[in-house]
Amino acid sequence: MPPTLAVCITYYNEGRLLTECLRSLYANTRLPDEVLVYDDASRDPAESYLQDFPQVRLMRNEINRGPGYARDYMIAASTCDYVHLHDTDDIFLPMWCAEIFREVEAAHPDIVITDVDRVSEVDGHIPRQFHLSKLQPTDSTPLYKAMLESDIFPAVVTFRRQVGLEIGGHRWREVINMGEDTDFFVRLALQTNNFICIDQKLIRKPERAQSYSQLYDSQSFEKLYAESGLKLRLLLMPILPPEEQKSVASWLLAFLTTPTVVNPVLVEKASEYLFSWARGQKITVSSWLPFRILLVRFLGVRATIRLAHGYQKLLPVNIRRALAKQGLE
Repeated sequence: MPPTLAVCITYYNEGRLLTECLRSLYANTRLPDEVLVYDDASRDPAESYLQDFPQVRLMRNEINRGPGYARDYMIAASTCDYVHLHDTDDIFLPMWCAEIFREVEAAHPDIVITDVDRVSEVDGHIPRQFHLSKLQPTDSTPLYKAMLESDIFPAVVTFRRQVGLEIGGHRWREVINMGEDTDFFVRLALQTNNFICIDQKLIRKPERAQSYSQLYDSQSFEKLYAESGLKLRLLLMPILPPEEQKSVASWLLAFLTTPTVVNPVLVEKASEYLFSWARGQKITVSSWLPFRILLVRFLGVRATIRLAHGYQKLLPVNIRRALAKQGLE
């Protein structure tokens, strides 16, 4: 039997954007086998916008649990071989479904990645473009590493449902309040490197003036973003390959030596984890690890942070750049 495909859409008070999203999906040259919409306790119910789409399976929770919970609910409820998770405010371009079917029917990959057309309705704001779709399995960079280094969001990924179930789904909002998509897809890529990239823009992702992502210039959003980035790396570090753990350790230490303010309990946890990890490494002066990790190994995190602040004040930036090129910073 040919593989089947489900589209799972999370909804939370997006109103007529749901109608716009579904119209774009049903305007495709080929249609998915199943469409699910999950209403996460909206005040403006999704049901009001589904009159023209009786074939859609609607699910609703009376308690708001966040998108990770909603996506896991739909993954479990789906009966299809492949699942595509989708935000209500993203638009399907006409060939999306046909291209996805073409790849899964021909090669049966575990993961399919497409490109996305990112557009902004915010004056003067140019969104970063997405480059992960150019990656190939034969490249030296594994998929999980590329996902860690790229903007990753549900609309660009379609995956085999069984693999999503095997990794245990998402970590919900109670664990990570932002970045659950990156965490899920990195764990998916750690589970399997059987992927195909379609280097075509098959989804349009508008950055709207009132959308959540447009809080990027607010202090509260920056704090939330920084805290979630810290949580994400603490959650992923134990399951990453050793070489990648070193890169994450360097990121953690760099983060801890910046003035970014986040939850002090979380910062303390990160400090303790980093010190414990560094102590467990077989570190020598000739090792690959950055010099700051050596300091953590022998001085501890707090002393290293104080030393780093003094170093940044006293040493000229050109010397610091020269040290960084030699792998000493």
